Amino acid sequence: MELLLLLGIPALIVWGIVFVRFAGIAGCLVAVLLAGTVVGHPFFHISAITLDRLILGGCIALFLGFQIRGWNQPRKWVAADLLFGFFIMAMVLTTVVHRSPGDAVGPYSKLIFFFLLPAIMYLIGGQVTLSSNQLKSVYCAFAALGVYLALTAAAEKLNLQWAIFPKYIADPAYEEFLGRGRGPLLNPAANGILMTLALVCGLMPVLWYGGIQRAFVIAIVPIYLVGIVCTMTRSVWLGCLAVIVGVAVVVIPRNWRLPMTMTVLGLASMAWFFDAQSMLSSFKRDRNVSVEQMRESASLRPILAMVAWKMFQDHPLLGCGTDQYLSKSKTYLSDRNSELPLEKARPYVQHNMFLAMLVENGLIAVMPFCLLLGIWSFWSWKLWQAQNLSLEYRQLGVVSLTFLISYAINGMFHDVLIFPMINMYLFFIAGITRNCAIHLAPRHKPQTMTGRGRAFTPSAYSNSFGGAGTSC
Repeated sequence: MELLLLLGIPALIVWGIVFVRFAGIAGCLVAVLLAGTVVGHPFFHISAITLDRLILGGCIALFLGFQIRGWNQPRKWVAADLLFGFFIMAMVLTTVVHRSPGDAVGPYSKLIFFFLLPAIMYLIGGQVTLSSNQLKSVYCAFAALGVYLALTAAAEKLNLQWAIFPKYIADPAYEEFLGRGRGPLLNPAANGILMTLALVCGLMPVLWYGGIQRAFVIAIVPIYLVGIVCTMTRSVWLGCLAVIVGVAVVVIPRNWRLPMTMTVLGLASMAWFFDAQSMLSSFKRDRNVSVEQMRESASLRPILAMVAWKMFQDHPLLGCGTDQYLSKSKTYLSDRNSELPLEKARPYVQHNMFLAMLVENGLIAVMPFCLLLGIWSFWSWKLWQAQNLSLEYRQLGVVSLTFLISYAINGMFHDVLIFPMINMYLFFIAGITRNCAIHLAPRHKPQTMTGRGRAFTPSAYSNSFGGAGTSC
């Protein structure tokens, strides 16, 4: 085995050089995301070392080498970057100043793996320049990942063990969410967020090609929708619906919007009419959890919100400390003066990312975080409206904005801050969007994309839909 590893190292180095040559640092960052999603910690780890973290270390070394050699043009920092730095420092401060009564490693692990490492993705992503072909490769990589996640989610729901890889996804030892499309991240909401991202990325080639190629791209869309349904998670469904409507509003020409809106509303009304009871109440989702248990879990949200409010009143600025909600909420859950069954909420974390951050990290962290989400949304919209950019760059604005919509909607019902890899995607997409919106949009010249025998520019896109403009 050692001999095979030694023989494989030179081949890996050669192929790594070839990959960096064609994909650049941005391609390596995408490799971090794909590796962390498909073959992450549950699949392979040595202590805290995983494959994606090794690749991220290589990305850091490459970036520093490129900067030293002058191969990467440095980008100016803007006020939003300072706000991002303040947010990260606030997370560090609220982790350090609070003494952990239990596991001293937990708060620092959460800080490092869910905020500091994703911050590296933002810092490097915001400093590298992506060509139009590299952006197309990013979209295709995410779209291909989504096909894998969707097919795996369907196999999980149908209990097709042979079709599931990695095998730990169907392992009963990981009991939570078993029987739903939880994917390699072992969480159906996180899986749904990534499949929604893949759905949007999978739609981007529709504007690059025509004829059979465009029909093939459209034919893949139902695969994503099946996977999203198999998550059996209503927040994912809601986020996906919002994203589809958002793409329709942003991309589809004006004369198509009313029919499309009426169609979506009609289908949603029919689904509500025929299955309103199931949508309003809990239904059978997890293999080992009854409907009654699901209903009881859903009823905890008012209790968790009340506890969060009381904890915020006592610690408004710095919160109670990173990853310390479960230990420090015990006092509030023991209140005998409340009419609510507080004890039922004792083993649960907050089911809302904004409340979770507010309780653990206070206003000093949640306010800049909300501002950043707003700024990143503005950059995304600005990028789509930049008519002087080629279509691939403008499409990044659509991808970024719809990802933020899905992230925020799911964050209203789950603490997505603790979902594996999700913040890595968020900060990476925010970084490359920042770079394009701030440094490319004001000066970039339009480029012509070619499909098979045809030119495709933003103006051609307008003409292909009967002359309707792309500005919204």
